[in-house]
Amino acid sequence: MLLAVYTNQPPHGGAHDFFVRYGATCRCARLASPFFTTSYVLNLLPSAEVQLLVRLCQTTQPSALEEASKHTSVQIRYFTDKKFHSKLYILDEVALLGSANLTRAGLSDHYELSVAIAKSDPNFTALELNYAELWSLAQPLTNAALADFADWHSKRPASNASDYEGVGEEEELETDQDDVSTATRLVAAAVQTLREMKKPTNARNLFQRLTEQGFDVRWASEMRRPYRLLHARLLAREKKNGDIVKLSGSMWALCEWFDEAERDRLRGDRLKQRDPEHVERTLRGMRRARELGKQIGAPRKITIDLVERIARLYRDGKSVKDIASELRVAPNTIYNNLPPELIRKRGQRRVPPVASREEEDGA
Repeated sequence: MLLAVYTNQPPHGGAHDFFVRYGATCRCARLASPFFTTSYVLNLLPSAEVQLLVRLCQTTQPSALEEASKHTSVQIRYFTDKKFHSKLYILDEVALLGSANLTRAGLSDHYELSVAIAKSDPNFTALELNYAELWSLAQPLTNAALADFADWHSKRPASNASDYEGVGEEEELETDQDDVSTATRLVAAAVQTLREMKKPTNARNLFQRLTEQGFDVRWASEMRRPYRLLHARLLAREKKNGDIVKLSGSMWALCEWFDEAERDRLRGDRLKQRDPEHVERTLRGMRRARELGKQIGAPRKITIDLVERIARLYRDGKSVKDIASELRVAPNTIYNNLPPELIRKRGQRRVPPVASREEEDGA
């Protein structure tokens, strides 16, 4: 059964949204992608045992493979033959197949076409068998194989590179190289804009300022939130050059504005945010929030009967918190639907019973 279509364009969303939707509860993930440039998708599979199939080629990044290999729940196998061109992602009982690679462009930016199907589809078993066959044909990615690939990758020419056991022009067509020079200039312009503004600001404001200055941002204009690409490039600049730093509230600042001790403190805070234990605590909190959301259930539809019941319980002296718990709605829903004459001060926990309309009429 066809579940959804993903195109990286509204209203369908991107392949990234598929992993967000099904990854949190996934127990077994089987991923096949010739091009692999980012391991962040593995963070969307916190409880899964993962099998990852890639191709060692110009586009695939050794750094991404190194990050992926640090996950103890991830097994990696590889092809070097460019005949391996399958893009298939099976998460428990749902599968995504189409054109999207495990690259940032493929997951969110490029015009892709992928479809999600459920296990009830008669072709689902064929997909599982196909993946099993590919897995059996691929080679395990050992530390020695990864080191050899990283060495080859670091020495390859910028263009017309010799194959790593089979890489041709196709990889050049599917890389993000068309955007590299524009992205580099964009980040450099953002840093210069920060210097001119002389105060921290976020990626959205920087992006807007550059747009107003006439900077060519067509490479990101199709995104609903195009400044996110600038944010990602600023993160890379922070890690590589170290001349900018992200403050709390997603505000970016130049390191030259601070003395050495303050710079070290700010960088220490950023390292803490990237610490595996800190990330794991964040993921645990996200999982607890999802479980709580499942217990609470979907938002209730506000009806006239529900509004009358809210007012009746409020008149009976119950607090907003108690009413929200009993009716399984958010406290703000209670406040927004109380009759004006019953609205009390926000900090008051309970209210005295209010005389009914019949009693008032009788008086």
